[in-house]
Amino acid sequence: MVVCLRVFLTPAVWRQMHATVPNWKTQAKRWELTTCVLTGIWWALLDGKTSFRKRFGAARETVAKMRPGRRAPGKTLSGFLQALGRLPYRSLVELRVALRARIGKVLGAGKVGRWEAYAVDGTRLILPRTAAQERAWKCSTKGEAPNVHVTALLNLGTGVLHDWRMGGLSSSERGHLRRLLPELPAGSLLVGDIGFCGFDLFKTMQARGQRFLIRVGSTTVLLREGAWGAAEGAERIWLWPGQKRGEAPLALRALRLEPTRHGPAVWLLTNVFSEEELTREEAESLYRARWGIEVDVFRGFKQTLGKAKLAGRTPVTVLREVELSLLALMLSQALGARAMVQAGRAPGSSSLSAVRDTLEAYGEKLRRGRRGWDFSRRLREALRDAYPRAKSKSSRRPIKIKEVRVPGEPKIRAIDAKLKAKMLQRLAEENAHAA
Repeated sequence: MVVCLRVFLTPAVWRQMHATVPNWKTQAKRWELTTCVLTGIWWALLDGKTSFRKRFGAARETVAKMRPGRRAPGKTLSGFLQALGRLPYRSLVELRVALRARIGKVLGAGKVGRWEAYAVDGTRLILPRTAAQERAWKCSTKGEAPNVHVTALLNLGTGVLHDWRMGGLSSSERGHLRRLLPELPAGSLLVGDIGFCGFDLFKTMQARGQRFLIRVGSTTVLLREGAWGAAEGAERIWLWPGQKRGEAPLALRALRLEPTRHGPAVWLLTNVFSEEELTREEAESLYRARWGIEVDVFRGFKQTLGKAKLAGRTPVTVLREVELSLLALMLSQALGARAMVQAGRAPGSSSLSAVRDTLEAYGEKLRRGRRGWDFSRRLREALRDAYPRAKSKSSRRPIKIKEVRVPGEPKIRAIDAKLKAKMLQRLAEENAHAA
Protein backbone atom coordinates (compact mmCIF):
# COMPACT_ATOMS: atom_id res chain seq x y z
CA MET A 1 0.00 0.00 0.00
CA VAL A 2 2.77 2.44 0.90
CA VAL A 3 4.40 1.65 -2.44
CA CYS A 4 1.10 2.40 -4.25
CA LEU A 5 0.74 5.74 -2.47
CA ARG A 6 4.33 6.68 -3.23
CA VAL A 7 3.57 6.45 -6.95
CA PHE A 8 1.63 9.69 -6.52
CA LEU A 9 2.76 11.11 -3.15
CA THR A 10 6.43 11.20 -4.12
CA PRO A 11 9.16 12.98 -2.11
CA ALA A 12 9.09 15.75 -4.74
CA VAL A 13 5.37 16.30 -4.12
CA TRP A 14 5.91 16.55 -0.36
CA ARG A 15 8.90 18.89 -0.83
CA GLN A 16 6.77 21.26 -2.90
CA MET A 17 4.30 21.49 -0.02
CA HIS A 18 7.05 21.75 2.65
CA ALA A 19 8.53 24.75 0.83
CA THR A 20 5.44 26.79 1.75
CA VAL A 21 5.96 26.20 5.51
CA PRO A 22 9.71 26.48 6.21
CA ASN A 23 9.17 27.06 9.96
CA TRP A 24 6.66 24.28 10.60
CA LYS A 25 8.67 22.72 13.45
CA THR A 26 8.17 25.83 15.56
CA GLN A 27 4.41 25.88 14.84
CA ALA A 28 3.42 22.29 15.69
CA LYS A 29 6.13 20.45 17.61
CA ARG A 30 4.12 17.25 18.12
CA TRP A 31 3.16 16.75 14.47
CA GLU A 32 5.45 16.28 11.49
CA LEU A 33 4.00 18.13 8.50
CA THR A 34 3.80 15.07 6.23
CA THR A 35 2.31 12.95 9.02
CA CYS A 36 -0.28 15.63 9.78
CA VAL A 37 -1.46 15.94 6.16
CA LEU A 38 -1.37 12.18 5.54
CA THR A 39 -3.46 11.63 8.69
CA GLY A 40 -5.92 14.23 7.42
CA ILE A 41 -6.21 12.52 4.02
CA TRP A 42 -6.72 9.10 5.61
CA TRP A 43 -9.25 10.56 8.05
CA ALA A 44 -11.17 12.00 5.07
CA LEU A 45 -11.20 8.60 3.34
CA LEU A 46 -13.03 6.95 6.23
CA ASP A 47 -16.81 6.90 6.38
CA GLY A 48 -18.01 10.41 7.17
CA LYS A 49 -21.07 9.04 8.95
CA THR A 50 -18.94 7.79 11.83
CA SER A 51 -17.82 10.14 14.58
CA PHE A 52 -15.02 12.67 14.09
CA ARG A 53 -13.06 11.21 17.01
CA LYS A 54 -13.38 7.59 15.87
CA ARG A 55 -12.16 8.43 12.35
CA PHE A 56 -9.21 10.35 13.77
CA GLY A 57 -8.19 7.43 16.00
CA ALA A 58 -8.25 4.97 13.08
CA ALA A 59 -6.39 7.41 10.79
CA ARG A 60 -3.57 8.23 13.22
CA GLU A 61 -3.02 4.55 14.03
CA THR A 62 -2.90 3.63 10.32
CA VAL A 63 -0.42 6.40 9.47
CA ALA A 64 1.75 5.41 12.45
CA LYS A 65 1.93 1.85 11.05
CA MET A 66 2.64 3.15 7.55
CA ARG A 67 5.55 5.32 8.77
CA PRO A 68 7.18 3.22 11.50
CA GLY A 69 10.51 5.05 11.43
CA ARG A 70 8.98 8.51 11.84
CA ARG A 71 7.76 10.45 14.83
CA ALA A 72 4.42 9.03 15.96
CA PRO A 73 1.32 11.19 15.34
CA GLY A 74 -0.17 13.08 18.25
CA LYS A 75 -2.77 11.25 20.33
CA THR A 76 -5.49 13.86 20.79
CA LEU A 77 -8.08 15.12 18.32
CA SER A 78 -7.79 18.67 19.66
CA GLY A 79 -4.05 18.66 19.04
CA PHE A 80 -4.58 17.42 15.48
CA LEU A 81 -7.16 20.15 14.78
CA GLN A 82 -4.82 22.79 16.22
CA ALA A 83 -2.02 21.53 13.97
CA LEU A 84 -4.32 21.67 10.95
CA GLY A 85 -5.39 25.17 11.94
CA ARG A 86 -1.75 26.31 11.94
CA LEU A 87 -1.19 24.79 8.51
CA PRO A 88 -1.60 27.56 5.88
CA TYR A 89 -4.35 26.81 3.39
CA ARG A 90 -1.85 27.74 0.67
CA SER A 91 0.16 24.65 1.60
CA LEU A 92 -2.76 22.34 0.82
CA VAL A 93 -3.33 24.19 -2.47
CA GLU A 94 0.35 23.65 -3.33
CA LEU A 95 -0.05 19.95 -2.52
CA ARG A 96 -3.06 19.82 -4.84
CA VAL A 97 -1.07 21.40 -7.68
CA ALA A 98 1.89 19.05 -7.16
CA LEU A 99 -0.36 15.98 -6.93
CA ARG A 100 -2.22 16.99 -10.09
CA ALA A 101 1.06 17.32 -12.00
CA ARG A 102 2.21 13.91 -10.72
CA ILE A 103 -1.07 12.26 -11.71
CA GLY A 104 -0.69 13.74 -15.19
CA LYS A 105 2.77 12.19 -15.52
CA VAL A 106 1.60 8.76 -14.37
CA LEU A 107 -1.74 8.54 -16.21
CA GLY A 108 -1.12 10.89 -19.13
CA ALA A 109 -3.48 13.60 -20.36
CA GLY A 110 -6.37 11.21 -20.98
CA LYS A 111 -8.66 11.70 -23.97
CA VAL A 112 -12.26 11.04 -24.94
CA GLY A 113 -11.93 10.25 -28.63
CA ARG A 114 -9.76 13.00 -30.08
CA TRP A 115 -10.33 15.49 -27.27
CA GLU A 116 -8.71 16.17 -23.93
CA ALA A 117 -12.00 17.08 -22.27
CA TYR A 118 -12.90 18.39 -18.82
CA ALA A 119 -16.35 18.49 -17.22
CA VAL A 120 -17.34 21.29 -14.86
CA ASP A 121 -20.10 21.33 -12.27
CA GLY A 122 -20.83 22.55 -8.76
CA THR A 123 -22.56 21.50 -5.56
CA ARG A 124 -23.35 22.76 -2.07
CA LEU A 125 -22.27 21.17 1.19
CA ILE A 126 -24.16 21.71 4.46
CA LEU A 127 -22.27 23.07 7.48
CA PRO A 128 -23.07 22.90 11.20
CA ARG A 129 -25.17 25.86 12.27
CA THR A 130 -22.69 27.70 14.47
CA ALA A 131 -22.32 31.46 14.87
CA ALA A 132 -18.83 31.38 13.36
CA GLN A 133 -20.03 29.46 10.29
CA GLU A 134 -22.98 31.79 9.77
CA ARG A 135 -20.73 34.84 9.88
CA ALA A 136 -18.08 33.39 7.56
CA TRP A 137 -20.21 31.58 4.95
CA LYS A 138 -23.44 33.57 5.33
CA CYS A 139 -26.96 32.15 5.46
CA SER A 140 -29.87 32.49 3.08
CA THR A 141 -32.90 34.55 4.01
CA LYS A 142 -34.96 31.34 4.21
CA GLY A 143 -33.26 30.34 7.44
CA GLU A 144 -31.28 27.45 5.92
CA ALA A 145 -28.04 26.17 7.42
CA PRO A 146 -24.81 27.77 6.16
CA ASN A 147 -23.43 26.23 2.99
CA VAL A 148 -20.13 26.06 1.19
CA HIS A 149 -20.22 26.04 -2.62
CA VAL A 150 -17.72 23.80 -4.44
CA THR A 151 -17.10 23.89 -8.20
CA ALA A 152 -14.85 21.21 -9.66
CA LEU A 153 -13.22 20.12 -12.92
CA LEU A 154 -13.05 16.42 -13.86
CA ASN A 155 -10.71 14.98 -16.48
CA LEU A 156 -13.13 12.89 -18.55
CA GLY A 157 -10.32 10.81 -20.05
CA THR A 158 -8.84 9.58 -16.76
CA GLY A 159 -11.86 10.02 -14.48
CA VAL A 160 -9.73 11.94 -11.95
CA LEU A 161 -10.42 15.33 -10.37
CA HIS A 162 -8.39 18.11 -11.95
CA ASP A 163 -9.03 21.19 -9.80
CA TRP A 164 -11.69 22.96 -7.72
CA ARG A 165 -12.70 26.22 -6.07
CA MET A 166 -14.98 26.92 -3.11
CA GLY A 167 -16.80 29.87 -1.60
CA GLY A 168 -19.75 30.99 0.50
CA LEU A 169 -23.35 31.86 -0.32
CA SER A 170 -22.35 34.96 -2.30
CA SER A 171 -20.09 32.98 -4.65
CA SER A 172 -21.30 31.39 -7.88
CA GLU A 173 -20.41 28.49 -10.15
CA ARG A 174 -19.66 30.88 -13.02
CA GLY A 175 -17.38 32.96 -10.80
CA HIS A 176 -15.54 29.81 -9.73
CA LEU A 177 -15.18 28.72 -13.36
CA ARG A 178 -13.58 32.03 -14.30
CA ARG A 179 -10.93 31.34 -11.64
CA LEU A 180 -10.51 27.77 -12.90
CA LEU A 181 -10.01 28.65 -16.58
CA PRO A 182 -6.23 29.29 -16.25
CA GLU A 183 -5.81 25.75 -14.88
CA LEU A 184 -7.17 24.13 -18.07
CA PRO A 185 -4.54 22.88 -20.57
CA ALA A 186 -4.28 24.68 -23.91
CA GLY A 187 -6.39 23.07 -26.61
CA SER A 188 -8.69 21.27 -24.16
CA LEU A 189 -12.49 21.22 -24.39
CA LEU A 190 -14.69 22.30 -21.48
CA VAL A 191 -18.02 20.47 -21.17
CA GLY A 192 -20.71 21.95 -18.94
CA ASP A 193 -24.41 21.89 -18.14
CA ILE A 194 -26.95 24.67 -18.41
CA GLY A 195 -25.71 26.52 -15.30
CA PHE A 196 -22.58 27.65 -17.17
CA CYS A 197 -24.41 29.23 -20.11
CA GLY A 198 -23.99 33.00 -20.32
CA PHE A 199 -22.93 35.69 -22.79
CA ASP A 200 -20.25 37.18 -20.52
CA LEU A 201 -18.80 33.79 -19.58
CA PHE A 202 -18.71 32.67 -23.22
CA LYS A 203 -16.98 35.90 -24.17
CA THR A 204 -14.37 35.37 -21.43
CA MET A 205 -13.67 31.86 -22.69
CA GLN A 206 -13.48 33.09 -26.29
CA ALA A 207 -10.92 35.71 -25.28
CA ARG A 208 -8.79 33.04 -23.58
CA GLY A 209 -9.00 30.71 -26.56
CA GLN A 210 -10.82 28.12 -24.45
CA ARG A 211 -13.01 25.72 -26.42
CA PHE A 212 -16.30 24.75 -24.84
CA LEU A 213 -19.43 22.63 -25.25
CA ILE A 214 -22.23 23.96 -23.03
CA ARG A 215 -25.92 23.10 -22.79
CA VAL A 216 -28.54 25.83 -23.20
CA GLY A 217 -32.24 25.95 -22.34
CA SER A 218 -35.44 27.87 -22.82
CA THR A 219 -34.10 31.05 -21.18
CA THR A 220 -31.62 31.50 -24.06
CA VAL A 221 -32.52 33.32 -27.28
CA LEU A 222 -30.50 32.42 -30.38
CA LEU A 223 -30.46 34.41 -33.62
CA ARG A 224 -30.08 32.82 -37.04
CA GLU A 225 -30.23 33.71 -40.73
CA GLY A 226 -32.57 31.67 -42.89
CA ALA A 227 -34.47 28.54 -41.91
CA TRP A 228 -32.91 26.24 -39.32
CA GLY A 229 -31.19 23.31 -41.03
CA ALA A 230 -32.24 24.50 -44.50
CA ALA A 231 -28.77 25.12 -45.93
CA GLU A 232 -25.13 24.38 -45.37
CA GLY A 233 -23.81 26.15 -42.28
CA ALA A 234 -27.29 26.50 -40.78
CA GLU A 235 -25.87 25.38 -37.41
CA ARG A 236 -24.09 28.72 -37.11
CA ILE A 237 -26.06 31.02 -34.84
CA TRP A 238 -25.57 34.27 -32.94
CA LEU A 239 -25.85 34.81 -29.20
CA TRP A 240 -26.77 38.45 -28.58
CA PRO A 241 -29.01 39.12 -25.55
CA GLY A 242 -31.05 42.31 -25.60
CA GLN A 243 -29.14 43.85 -22.67
CA LYS A 244 -25.83 43.26 -24.53
CA ARG A 245 -26.70 45.01 -27.81
CA GLY A 246 -24.05 47.62 -27.09
CA GLU A 247 -21.39 44.89 -27.58
CA ALA A 248 -20.60 42.71 -30.58
CA PRO A 249 -22.57 39.45 -30.84
CA LEU A 250 -20.99 36.03 -30.38
CA ALA A 251 -20.92 33.66 -33.34
CA LEU A 252 -21.37 30.07 -32.13
CA ARG A 253 -22.37 26.67 -33.42
CA ALA A 254 -25.60 25.07 -32.17
CA LEU A 255 -26.11 21.31 -32.00
CA ARG A 256 -29.43 19.63 -31.28
CA LEU A 257 -29.24 16.12 -29.84
CA GLU A 258 -32.38 14.12 -30.50
CA PRO A 259 -34.54 13.14 -27.51
CA THR A 260 -34.16 9.67 -26.03
CA ARG A 261 -36.39 7.52 -23.83
CA HIS A 262 -34.46 8.92 -20.85
CA GLY A 263 -34.96 12.60 -21.62
CA PRO A 264 -35.88 15.41 -24.03
CA ALA A 265 -33.81 16.95 -26.82
CA VAL A 266 -30.59 18.61 -25.70
CA TRP A 267 -29.22 21.80 -27.26
CA LEU A 268 -25.48 22.49 -27.07
CA LEU A 269 -23.46 25.57 -27.97
CA THR A 270 -19.80 25.36 -28.95
CA ASN A 271 -17.12 27.59 -30.45
CA VAL A 272 -15.71 24.65 -32.44
CA PHE A 273 -17.24 25.29 -35.87
CA SER A 274 -15.54 22.60 -37.94
CA GLU A 275 -17.44 19.33 -38.32
CA GLU A 276 -14.06 17.66 -38.89
CA GLU A 277 -12.82 18.76 -35.46
CA LEU A 278 -16.03 18.04 -33.55
CA THR A 279 -18.72 15.88 -35.10
CA ARG A 280 -22.26 15.66 -33.81
CA GLU A 281 -21.61 12.11 -32.58
CA GLU A 282 -18.48 13.23 -30.69
CA ALA A 283 -20.37 16.14 -29.12
CA GLU A 284 -23.11 13.79 -27.93
CA SER A 285 -20.56 11.33 -26.52
CA LEU A 286 -18.71 14.11 -24.68
CA TYR A 287 -21.86 15.57 -23.20
CA ARG A 288 -23.09 12.16 -22.04
CA ALA A 289 -19.66 11.56 -20.46
CA ARG A 290 -20.15 14.80 -18.47
CA TRP A 291 -22.49 12.83 -16.22
CA GLY A 292 -19.33 11.34 -14.70
CA ILE A 293 -18.78 14.47 -12.62
CA GLU A 294 -22.23 14.02 -11.08
CA VAL A 295 -21.60 10.37 -10.22
CA ASP A 296 -17.85 9.99 -9.70
CA VAL A 297 -17.24 13.32 -7.96
CA PHE A 298 -20.24 14.74 -6.17
CA ARG A 299 -22.21 11.58 -5.47
CA GLY A 300 -18.98 9.87 -4.45
CA PHE A 301 -18.01 12.82 -2.27
CA LYS A 302 -21.39 13.08 -0.55
CA GLN A 303 -22.49 9.45 -0.35
CA THR A 304 -19.39 7.23 -0.56
CA LEU A 305 -17.21 9.50 1.61
CA GLY A 306 -20.22 10.73 3.61
CA LYS A 307 -19.50 14.44 3.17
CA ALA A 308 -23.00 15.74 2.41
CA LYS A 309 -22.83 17.47 5.80
CA LEU A 310 -19.42 18.48 7.08
CA ALA A 311 -18.26 18.06 10.66
CA GLY A 312 -16.04 21.12 11.13
CA ARG A 313 -17.49 23.69 13.50
CA THR A 314 -15.22 26.61 12.57
CA PRO A 315 -14.48 28.16 9.14
CA VAL A 316 -10.79 27.20 9.43
CA THR A 317 -11.65 23.55 10.10
CA VAL A 318 -14.18 23.50 7.26
CA LEU A 319 -11.66 24.79 4.72
CA ARG A 320 -9.20 22.06 5.66
CA GLU A 321 -11.91 19.40 5.82
CA VAL A 322 -13.15 20.14 2.31
CA GLU A 323 -9.63 20.40 0.88
CA LEU A 324 -8.40 17.18 2.52
CA SER A 325 -11.58 15.33 1.49
CA LEU A 326 -11.21 16.40 -2.14
CA LEU A 327 -7.52 15.46 -2.06
CA ALA A 328 -8.52 12.04 -0.69
CA LEU A 329 -11.09 11.67 -3.48
CA MET A 330 -8.53 12.72 -6.08
CA LEU A 331 -5.98 10.23 -4.75
CA SER A 332 -8.55 7.40 -4.63
CA GLN A 333 -9.56 8.07 -8.24
CA ALA A 334 -5.92 8.14 -9.32
CA LEU A 335 -5.16 4.83 -7.56
CA GLY A 336 -8.20 3.21 -9.17
CA ALA A 337 -7.38 4.62 -12.63
CA ARG A 338 -3.78 3.38 -12.47
CA ALA A 339 -4.93 -0.09 -11.39
CA MET A 340 -7.39 -0.22 -14.30
CA VAL A 341 -4.73 0.86 -16.82
CA GLN A 342 -2.39 -1.86 -15.51
CA ALA A 343 -5.22 -4.38 -15.94
CA GLY A 344 -5.83 -3.24 -19.53
CA ARG A 345 -9.17 -1.57 -18.79
CA ALA A 346 -10.49 1.96 -19.19
CA PRO A 347 -9.21 4.33 -16.45
CA GLY A 348 -12.72 5.30 -15.36
CA SER A 349 -13.96 1.73 -14.92
CA SER A 350 -13.00 1.50 -11.24
CA SER A 351 -15.62 1.87 -8.52
CA LEU A 352 -14.95 4.58 -5.96
CA SER A 353 -16.81 2.71 -3.23
CA ALA A 354 -14.77 -0.45 -3.98
CA VAL A 355 -11.50 1.51 -3.92
CA ARG A 356 -12.49 3.20 -0.65
CA ASP A 357 -13.47 -0.16 0.87
CA THR A 358 -10.14 -1.63 -0.24
CA LEU A 359 -8.24 1.25 1.37
CA GLU A 360 -10.25 0.95 4.57
CA ALA A 361 -9.78 -2.84 4.71
CA TYR A 362 -6.03 -2.43 4.22
CA GLY A 363 -5.89 0.15 7.00
CA GLU A 364 -7.71 -2.25 9.32
CA LYS A 365 -5.28 -5.09 8.52
CA LEU A 366 -2.31 -2.74 8.95
CA ARG A 367 -3.55 -1.65 12.39
CA ARG A 368 -3.77 -5.31 13.41
CA GLY A 369 -0.17 -5.91 12.32
CA ARG A 370 -0.93 -8.18 9.37
CA ARG A 371 1.33 -8.19 6.30
CA GLY A 372 1.44 -9.82 2.88
CA TRP A 373 -1.78 -8.29 1.56
CA ASP A 374 -1.77 -7.83 -2.25
CA PHE A 375 -3.15 -4.32 -2.36
CA SER A 376 -2.53 -3.82 -6.11
CA ARG A 377 -4.50 -6.96 -6.98
CA ARG A 378 -7.40 -5.86 -4.77
CA LEU A 379 -7.44 -2.48 -6.53
CA ARG A 380 -7.57 -4.14 -9.94
CA GLU A 381 -10.65 -6.02 -8.76
CA ALA A 382 -12.39 -2.79 -7.67
CA LEU A 383 -14.58 -2.61 -10.76
CA ARG A 384 -17.96 -1.10 -11.42
CA ASP A 385 -20.66 -3.73 -11.77
CA ALA A 386 -21.21 -4.35 -15.50
CA TYR A 387 -24.05 -6.87 -15.43
CA PRO A 388 -27.27 -6.01 -17.32
CA ARG A 389 -30.01 -4.74 -15.03
CA ALA A 390 -33.52 -6.16 -15.30
CA LYS A 391 -35.03 -3.36 -13.19
CA SER A 392 -34.36 0.23 -12.27
CA LYS A 393 -32.02 0.96 -9.36
CA SER A 394 -34.62 3.26 -7.80
CA SER A 395 -35.69 2.43 -4.27
CA ARG A 396 -38.96 0.66 -3.50
CA ARG A 397 -39.56 3.47 -1.04
CA PRO A 398 -38.20 6.48 -2.94
CA ILE A 399 -37.31 9.48 -0.83
CA LYS A 400 -39.10 12.71 -1.51
CA ILE A 401 -36.76 15.10 -3.28
CA LYS A 402 -37.19 18.54 -4.75
CA GLU A 403 -38.73 18.37 -8.20
CA VAL A 404 -36.34 19.65 -10.87
CA ARG A 405 -37.77 21.19 -14.02
CA VAL A 406 -36.30 19.73 -17.21
CA PRO A 407 -34.68 22.46 -19.37
CA GLY A 408 -36.68 23.32 -22.48
CA GLU A 409 -35.40 24.16 -25.94
CA PRO A 410 -33.90 27.60 -26.67
CA LYS A 411 -35.86 30.20 -28.59
CA ILE A 412 -34.55 30.58 -32.16
CA ARG A 413 -35.47 33.82 -33.93
CA ALA A 414 -34.71 35.08 -37.42
CA ILE A 415 -32.53 38.16 -37.88
CA ASP A 416 -34.40 41.00 -39.62
CA ALA A 417 -32.75 43.64 -41.77
CA LYS A 418 -32.61 46.28 -39.03
CA LEU A 419 -31.05 43.93 -36.48
CA LYS A 420 -28.57 42.62 -39.07
CA ALA A 421 -27.39 46.17 -39.85
CA LYS A 422 -26.83 46.86 -36.17
CA MET A 423 -25.02 43.53 -35.78
CA LEU A 424 -22.66 44.28 -38.67
CA GLN A 425 -21.95 47.71 -37.18
CA ARG A 426 -21.01 46.22 -33.78
CA LEU A 427 -18.80 43.60 -35.42
CA ALA A 428 -17.03 46.28 -37.49
CA GLU A 429 -16.44 48.37 -34.34
CA GLU A 430 -14.99 45.34 -32.52
CA ASN A 431 -12.65 44.52 -35.45
CA ALA A 432 -11.49 48.13 -35.66
CA HIS A 433 -10.82 48.18 -31.90
CA ALA A 434 -8.89 44.89 -32.10
CA ALA A 435 -6.76 46.20 -34.98
